[in-house]
Amino acid sequence: MKHILLSFFLFLLSFTVLAQSDLLCPQASVQSLIVNDCIAKPYSIPTSFGIEPAANVPIGTACVVADSNRRDGWFKFNATSVNTTIVGTVIAGHNLAIDVYSGVCGSMIEEGAPPCQTTGGNGVSETTTLTTVIGTTYYIRLIKNVSATGTMSGTISVLSPVTNDDCSGAITLTPTAPSFPATCNQTCGQTYNSSGSPPTSACGGSNNDDVWYEFTATQAQHTITVGGSASFNAVVEVLSGSCGSLTSMGCANITAAGGIENVNLSTFVNGTTYYIRIYDNAATPPGTFQFYVCVQTPLLPTCPGSLGLGVVNISLPYSGAGLTTNGRGDDFTPGNTVTCGISTYLQGLDNVYIFTPSSSGNISVTLTSGSTNVGIMLYDDCPFIGSGSNCVENSQSASGNQSFCVDVVSTKTYYLIVDRSTVGGAITSYTLDITTPASG
Repeated sequence: MKHILLSFFLFLLSFTVLAQSDLLCPQASVQSLIVNDCIAKPYSIPTSFGIEPAANVPIGTACVVADSNRRDGWFKFNATSVNTTIVGTVIAGHNLAIDVYSGVCGSMIEEGAPPCQTTGGNGVSETTTLTTVIGTTYYIRLIKNVSATGTMSGTISVLSPVTNDDCSGAITLTPTAPSFPATCNQTCGQTYNSSGSPPTSACGGSNNDDVWYEFTATQAQHTITVGGSASFNAVVEVLSGSCGSLTSMGCANITAAGGIENVNLSTFVNGTTYYIRIYDNAATPPGTFQFYVCVQTPLLPTCPGSLGLGVVNISLPYSGAGLTTNGRGDDFTPGNTVTCGISTYLQGLDNVYIFTPSSSGNISVTLTSGSTNVGIMLYDDCPFIGSGSNCVENSQSASGNQSFCVDVVSTKTYYLIVDRSTVGGAITSYTLDITTPASG
């Protein structure tokens, strides 16, 4: 949870209103925007701003007459593609005009066909797409059109065409190195002008604007995290297989616009490639198109170092009375342990009994207690995710008495977890009996 909160805090910091320039000249002082940044950058043009002097650039533009230009502000960007789209949002009661220029002070050229956009009216976003030269610096003029009262604010985005509109064009992500807490190396993405792709999403919402990523798993458990920009309501789907033959593994579609979605799965195969589909929940285009995505790699627990306080090494037959999980830890959880039956029976304080049978055969495991919601789960190796362990048998119910019979082999070491589905709950007193393997 801490790493998610840290990512969210850093993401919020990036929403700080960018101090765009009041004046175009000197051009070196104009604030820069990043093409395809993770968020739409907030702007604010207060009443203290003036109008760019006519000696630097004409007061009037192709879409705003000189008398209607009440004040303006400037950003710049360095083109990374041959086509660039500028998207500006604006608060209600204000009429935004967007104009893009190239050149130097005193000799500025309006770009775009047509140049300048102010078609939406009060409170309506403006979008302009223009041909750009890679490596060239362009200057964005945000004009407060007609109305002179109050501060005009909103967001501004500079976007290049998406290259990962389909599964075949998926952008490769690299999972982070294992750590605790897991880290998120953000990759910025956006969905402007993207289209829907098969298969139909299993996650809800409308995937008519999905984009694609891929990654190669480095262990059994990864968390895919996506944070949406201010008006982007992210939906995330993780899929296995190959393009044209994909199977949904898991989804996240919980938060609203600007929220963070997480898909945490523990069924990945090391070295296998998986796909991530991201789209906005709504059928209509969002006000902002950007998001960030990362593939986190938690540090997985191991045996014996992560087994905690409740480790008991035994030999068979075994009989114990007056046993308890009170004072133990919740070392085996649904998030770190291979599922064996119902995973909610890994939510209490737990003990684990470790044994290697001296012979192969059938054993009987019986637990008797006065507690409720008890589970016993047997594994053929270290129970933690990523260890290669398998669930052998389990007994789980609302009762405090559990039992099963199962075949075991002498070449394996077994782990028997005693736990409860009551969060943080202990089994105050129980008896446990395990018989010697019987042949036949």
